[in-house]
Amino acid sequence: MKENKNSKYKDIVIVGLIFITYIFFLINLPKIWGSVKEFSNLFTPFVLGFIIAYLINPLIIWVKKIFFKCFKKTCPNAIGMIVAYFIVVLIVAFLCMNIFPQIWMSVKVIINEIPKSLEQAYSWIDTEGNQFLSELTNNKYNVKDIFDMVLNNITPILSNMKGGVETLFYLF
Repeated sequence: MKENKNSKYKDIVIVGLIFITYIFFLINLPKIWGSVKEFSNLFTPFVLGFIIAYLINPLIIWVKKIFFKCFKKTCPNAIGMIVAYFIVVLIVAFLCMNIFPQIWMSVKVIINEIPKSLEQAYSWIDTEGNQFLSELTNNKYNVKDIFDMVLNNITPILSNMKGGVETLFYLF
């Protein structure tokens, strides 16, 4: 029986310490978050380096195998790394020269289309929105009629939004 009493007090002490630690973290959250940000800023280059090395390692192994097949000698790691990084630089240059200009052109087209889309939205608001507001202000509708009108006007908009969201989910 005495053991249960001690166990009960241990549990209370542990819960109290956890609660005090939680309150401490809440009070000092800005300082802790600042420390975490400094820590992440310090180690970001190292993490990126490890990620790049991990991604390029299969390419280095492939280059070393090709070198061995061609020259019947083992390839030094330095040569494999230089060739692998050269291949990566070529791929990045290819992407910069071919894909990024197309993306830039698409962005320019979108930017040029924004005024037209805004004008269409403004005209829709002027016609449909003003008609809707004039019907609401005539005071000839009760709350149920107003609610039905809102639902009837919002349902097509929400269904279009639902289709767009579904399309985004299918893309990813």
